[in-house]
Amino acid sequence: MRHDRRVVRRRPHHASAGRHRGVPEPPRTGQGTGGAAAPTAAKAEAKKSAADLRAAQKDLGRLERKLDQLHAKEEKLHASLLEAATDPAKLMELNAELKGVRGEIEDVEARWLETSELLE
Repeated sequence: MRHDRRVVRRRPHHASAGRHRGVPEPPRTGQGTGGAAAPTAAKAEAKKSAADLRAAQKDLGRLERKLDQLHAKEEKLHASLLEAATDPAKLMELNAELKGVRGEIEDVEARWLETSELLE
């Protein structure tokens, strides 16, 4: 019975370390000017919910599929350009279409990059 009372009364050693002897406590982490940036970054990470991350992953997959389609279309246009080497009107038409596809590829790649940064 005496043993039980001792266990109940006893506090952990770290709870009172140095307080009763006049020894100053060590500074806690995250206090002061040095730790101000870390909690802000941690809060930003915590704000990303699971639903937001899942939506970003789905967008990333959709954008990757779109890029694959656009690259395939670009390859077909290059093949068509080779076939129409003797027809200037056809070349101009295919070249304009190729420029449009390249612009769309750049847009999709920029959105892919933004989305991938959200997942980091």
